[in-house]
Amino acid sequence: MFQVWLWGGVAAFVALLVVLWTLQDLRERKERRLALRWSKAINWTSDPTAEIVLVGEVGEPGAPGETNEPGRADGSGRDRRQRVRLTAGKVAIDAVLDPPPAGHPQLEPDWYLLVSGWRGSVSEAKRNGEARIGAGRILDAFPPGTPQLYDRLSGRGERKPGVVARLLGFRGL
Repeated sequence: MFQVWLWGGVAAFVALLVVLWTLQDLRERKERRLALRWSKAINWTSDPTAEIVLVGEVGEPGAPGETNEPGRADGSGRDRRQRVRLTAGKVAIDAVLDPPPAGHPQLEPDWYLLVSGWRGSVSEAKRNGEARIGAGRILDAFPPGTPQLYDRLSGRGERKPGVVARLLGFRGL
């Protein structure tokens, strides 16, 4: 009976380690895919006017009096435009995403957007007070924490090891 408990306990411990390693491996693969996407967006975009910008404030869709403009409503009577504050370095502008990017999750503060024609948008915002950015000019969207993720995976930051890695003394597990 003792041997059954002993080998059963060892099998349960090994199974727990395999499950933990698998879950951590899945998380790290997801982080690597996101970091690769981020690095390609920064370094390998063929558009020299593209810039990664930070979404600061996100306003309500549309504004009073704009819902009846032709071509602006989505059929439900609601304006699909979204007002945002975008920042790239020291340059911050108010912009209207016209309409918000399809296929991307709902934008929230601290998201990153890869915007084509950023310099033109900055000059438009200086002239008109705000810039209109169409969905075709938003090349990609990244969730908060992506630059830190890229730094961690490229060796610039320290990734906190998981429980199993701390127990076994391996950083990469």
